[in-house]
Amino acid sequence: MDHNVLAIVIASLKGDVPDDGTLEERLLATMIAGRKCWITNDSDEQFRASIGAVMSVYGEGSEEYKRMESELGTLARISAFMNAAQLGVQADISSVWSQTDDEIEVVGLMKLWEQSATPDVLA
Repeated sequence: MDHNVLAIVIASLKGDVPDDGTLEERLLATMIAGRKCWITNDSDEQFRASIGAVMSVYGEGSEEYKRMESELGTLARISAFMNAAQLGVQADISSVWSQTDDEIEVVGLMKLWEQSATPDVLA
């Protein structure tokens, strides 16, 4: 992943974050715009940049930022677990969940990303 491209896409998507709505509504709208972004056609970069744009609008001190940050941490641990498994390294899946904060409400980033790809949404 090119971090420079990611930073550029985040900056370009900040203008697509709606001023109003729930966190989920704002993420979905930004993810739809992210999928249409001409700067990159890499879906992982589009996903990350969409979330990054929304996170930058909310700012580090907000509850919404903490919710997204927590879920991204969980996704990163799942990815690390899967990479270890592909390499034949034994890993304990319970360690993925033991580091999650049960008090933070899950956003559903992957579900929103999937919803942003539906044909009626992209029309």
